[in-house]
Amino acid sequence: MPMLQLCLSISLLSALLKFLKCYLEWYRSPLWAIPGPPFRITSWFLGQLPDIIKEPFMEPHKRWWKQAGGGRPDTDGATTDADFIHFCFVGGSHRVIVTNADVVRQILMAHAGRNPRYLKKLDIVVSIVGWGLVSLEGEDWQRHRRVIHPSFRPRFVKDSLERVAPDLVSRFISQWRRAEEGREINVMEHFSSLALDVLGRVAFSHDFHALDSVSKWADGNVGPDVDGLFPVTDRMMQALQALFTLNTKKLLLTIFGLSKLDWETQRTRKALDDAVDDIIRKVRSKVEIISGNEDVDDANSVNKSNAEEKGSSSSTKKSKYATTSLLETLLDAKDSGTDKTTDGEGMLNDAELRNEVKTFIIAGHEMTSTWCYWCTFALCKHPDVQQKVYEDIIKHAPTLVRSEESTSHENNAAIPLEALEKMQYLDAFMKEVLRLYPPAGLVMRTTTRDEIFSDTLIPAKTRIIIPILILHQDPRYWSCPDEFRPERWLDENGGPCYPASHKYAYLPFSAGPRNCIGQQFATTETKLIMAPIIRAFVFQLAPSLRDKEFKFTTYITLKAKPAVKVCIRSRSTLQREAE
Repeated sequence: MPMLQLCLSISLLSALLKFLKCYLEWYRSPLWAIPGPPFRITSWFLGQLPDIIKEPFMEPHKRWWKQAGGGRPDTDGATTDADFIHFCFVGGSHRVIVTNADVVRQILMAHAGRNPRYLKKLDIVVSIVGWGLVSLEGEDWQRHRRVIHPSFRPRFVKDSLERVAPDLVSRFISQWRRAEEGREINVMEHFSSLALDVLGRVAFSHDFHALDSVSKWADGNVGPDVDGLFPVTDRMMQALQALFTLNTKKLLLTIFGLSKLDWETQRTRKALDDAVDDIIRKVRSKVEIISGNEDVDDANSVNKSNAEEKGSSSSTKKSKYATTSLLETLLDAKDSGTDKTTDGEGMLNDAELRNEVKTFIIAGHEMTSTWCYWCTFALCKHPDVQQKVYEDIIKHAPTLVRSEESTSHENNAAIPLEALEKMQYLDAFMKEVLRLYPPAGLVMRTTTRDEIFSDTLIPAKTRIIIPILILHQDPRYWSCPDEFRPERWLDENGGPCYPASHKYAYLPFSAGPRNCIGQQFATTETKLIMAPIIRAFVFQLAPSLRDKEFKFTTYITLKAKPAVKVCIRSRSTLQREAE
């Protein structure tokens, strides 16, 4: 008994000394010299977390920034007190917001391979999807990037999306047409379903059947929420949705690094891994069957002439290229940075593939659906812009079918990528949407050593926040930053131009070696989705929201609160009424 009491006393004393050490480090930090919430109103235990939780996304950060002198035009490019803002998070952890684009460039362009200068440390992401391209660090990230990058080559992405997306978008438009006019549409739910089915087929040769929920909605069968969609029944998505459903217990365990004690989450993660493994097995079997058939075809074509061989080879390549999913390319992808030639070496193993599939699902479909969500919001808020975007679309892709209202999606003419790439105003509109409503409102890095930026010392292990939402509206870099003006992205001849005074003041896909690998995928997919829909419908905010004030919130990506809902009218119906 005395021995037990002694052990407990030693443990308590050790914990107390550890706490005192942490508290003194927090109290003596040189970061208190940086503008931000003062020490006297800052709690060691919670920091500024209460303000961050109760206020709209990034509002406290903007307020601290403006109190330090931010938000004012600066013509000489000089540094200001608002370049760095300091605040605290839970457990005495320090945060520094960086709003100087030159410093942002230094951070994002820093070496990210072996012994990286900055770490991402996305512990919450790792606890849900494991170590994937988004969350890996150092040499592990570098190897995955080398293996995965060829699968995102622009031509492959464009061809794959153009093969899959138009038919799904056409079906989506038909479902909206079939619905009773005037119904309120929860934009995020609907675009999430569409983007998920596009991603599933292009990336994994998998059908999530997410559009089935939109079809049920069009028929009047609504989900648990008023006029909402039924949840997607795919077991992989059900597991992911459960993992991303936060509660107080899960949040606290994650913040304090005790996620392993969340047994329910552990079981859900196992169910998700099993579902992803099933998809990988199916794709692997498909590749093996195709490979066997190609061996037979090669044996049968041995006696063909050289000219015939060239023609056949070209045809075969085109066919295979057009029907290959991203996951199929990854199964055989090898690390270009290694000389290993042994089977299996230099490739992603099964666990790594599984984590990358989960990462692609979350990052891929969330980025596109959120971009479409904010495009729709901007169209509703700015009817004059909506008309200009529509005119640009029909200029290059006029409606090919002018029949009576039809429920058949064959009557919804697809818009080829060649035409989409000529739509300069649509492109400018989409860039302006990303400027004012960036899906990723911030990115974070952690210093691995002491850093000095503009005579400001940032100690090692400090969490740095690059506030994309603030940078995109900083008057030092943007003219009339609060105005929604797609024209800023066009020169006097209507061609594309870059309107910001600094390259690193516009970061919708981040920048540097750790930029978003799916940028081309998201851009192409969003255009393939939005252009036909804008050509087919006129958008208005739902009557229940017209007097509401929208605030930013975030969960995975930037959203509005209250959730955006719209009503639509078919343009063909409006045209007939006008005749």
